[in-house]
Amino acid sequence: MTDFDNFADLFKWNRSLMEDDWNDGQHLVIKDKRKLLEDHEISTTIKVAEAMGNKHNIGAEMKWKATMKEMGGNDLEAKIKNNG
Repeated sequence: MTDFDNFADLFKWNRSLMEDDWNDGQHLVIKDKRKLLEDHEISTTIKVAEAMGNKHNIGAEMKWKATMKEMGGNDLEAKIKNNG
């Protein structure tokens, strides 16, 4: 019997690829997402644009999401962004 792998949501992968704008001057995009404990999540995105002259433009974004059970289940989110 053949064993098929589940590729989950390919449409989500394609949408994420288009959001990173690979065709519009992006040379490199690095994404990292980590879960801390059971109710905290940190995601980091670093983008390097194609060189113009002798310089690259580097942008970074960091997000922190948490659900505070102690505060009645409120959701908190913080974001730091640098466009280079």
